Amino acid sequence: MGGAALEIPIRIENPRPVIGRLFPARASAGAAAFTLLVFDYFNPGTFASDAVVFWKGSPRPTRLVLPGACPGFCPAAVLVADITAEDLASPGTVVVTVINPAPGRRRRRSV
Repeated sequence: MGGAALEIPIRIENPRPVIGRLFPARASAGAAAFTLLVFDYFNPGTFASDAVVFWKGSPRPTRLVLPGACPGFCPAAVLVADITAEDLASPGTVVVTVINPAPGRRRRRSV
């Protein structure tokens, strides 16, 4: 007296990353390389552990620092990205994007 099982697929998605702020928020053309801090807007955060920071559409080496491991006060997760001197060679506005692995979505914020 068995019946057919009903299967219902459930799609599990990463959250959409939401940038709260960038530090530093400005850099000078021709400046030396620096570390960009990308702060999550929410706590608990929207950055996946393997989220990537893109600088002008190009991925940069990125690592996630959780609030408990952050030096100083970090109310939410922080993505740390290495920005090279070459990235700062010419003046202009730069779009910084955070992408969580698929099926996450992009959020952009200009520097």
